Amino acid sequence: MSHSLIRRRTAESDAISTKATLARSIMSWILPLVVVLTMFQGTVIGEDTDTLGVQREDAARAGDQARVQKLLNQGALANPKEYMAQAALIAAAEEGHLEVVRLLLDKGADVQAESGAGSTVLMEAARNGHLEIARLLLDRGANVNGTDADDRTALMTAAEKGHLEIVRLLLDHGADVNTKEAVCGITPLIIAARENHLEIVKLFLKKGADINADTGECWTALMAAAEGGDPEVVKVLLEKGAKPNVQDAYGRTALMRAAEKGHVGAIKILLNNEADINIKTEKGWTALTWAAWEGNSEAVALLKGQTSQLSLMDAACLGDFELGRRLVADGANVNAKTEMDRTPLVGAAKNGHGKLIEFLLDNGADVNAKPMYGGAALIEAVEGGHLAIVRILLSKGANVNAKNAENQTVLQIAHMKGHKEIGDLLKARGAAK
Repeated sequence: MSHSLIRRRTAESDAISTKATLARSIMSWILPLVVVLTMFQGTVIGEDTDTLGVQREDAARAGDQARVQKLLNQGALANPKEYMAQAALIAAAEEGHLEVVRLLLDKGADVQAESGAGSTVLMEAARNGHLEIARLLLDRGANVNGTDADDRTALMTAAEKGHLEIVRLLLDHGADVNTKEAVCGITPLIIAARENHLEIVKLFLKKGADINADTGECWTALMAAAEGGDPEVVKVLLEKGAKPNVQDAYGRTALMRAAEKGHVGAIKILLNNEADINIKTEKGWTALTWAAWEGNSEAVALLKGQTSQLSLMDAACLGDFELGRRLVADGANVNAKTEMDRTPLVGAAKNGHGKLIEFLLDNGADVNAKPMYGGAALIEAVEGGHLAIVRILLSKGANVNAKNAENQTVLQIAHMKGHKEIGDLLKARGAAK
């Protein structure tokens, strides 16, 4: 390449570079100006739109039809699909303002409107028991099986709140009685059973609800009813074919759920309908263990004599020293991690059984063993207000600054529970504030 050609290309390159530098310099002050102007314009317009939207939502929530109409005349519903327009309709439906809902729909509000959480306007009307609004929305084309982010429907929300007439209305309009939530596959029947809504349970069964619907790791309708505790709901489900001994993914049965909650009436009905009292969870807990852990004395009295094989955790929760001594002599592991990694020592501390605690500690129980949820033995003793047991555990090396699953220290728990003597003892032993 000749020297003249090289010089010419170098000059061209320098010129291009100079132009590029100049362009960058111009853009460096033009672009910020454009951004500022755009932001200013957006702020003014946005504020005006947002102000109308907020005012419209507030007026709709208050049921001020005249104010809503005035705002609509000012163009507050220029875009029926935008968020604030949907918020106004949802607010009116939620608060039960039928005529405001009608007005907004007449002006083009979206009958399929959703809240920020994905809840439909029909779901809000159903949840809050507004029958006529629900009827109006359905007449205007609302999707009766519309779902939120968790696949919950209006039928589920109505069933949960016990709104029988809305449940009837939704079923008459084609609501799916066997639809399932995204979480655990819970059905409308399970929800109604859990909330003790007997007439809704009967209606769902009449409409073909699957009484033994498989929800995977969660629960069946009978389990939900047992936890809810209404004996009549439990009885109806059993009469209609609910299987009493189905276990969830962790091995829990309907009887265990009733025992945990202390629902004696439900326990009696389940036992009279072939519920197996000796079924165990993956971690070895029976219905009796659940009742004993929670200190449900009536349930314990009902179950203890019929349970064939008692465990060291049973003995610990019940305070049965002789049983505990015998089981340990027979080789029971004092540090066995049972349900949610709870040890027998934790069970004894929760239920205030000092003699068993000393026995377990003397036989090698780990004083600081921590369950998956809740806390170590010291935390359970502090929560229960068991001063003597707190003394025993501290003397055996319990961590005075132990924390529970919520990151609360034993001292904080003592203060929250109002256990002043325990709090003073913990501070004297060096507990951090």
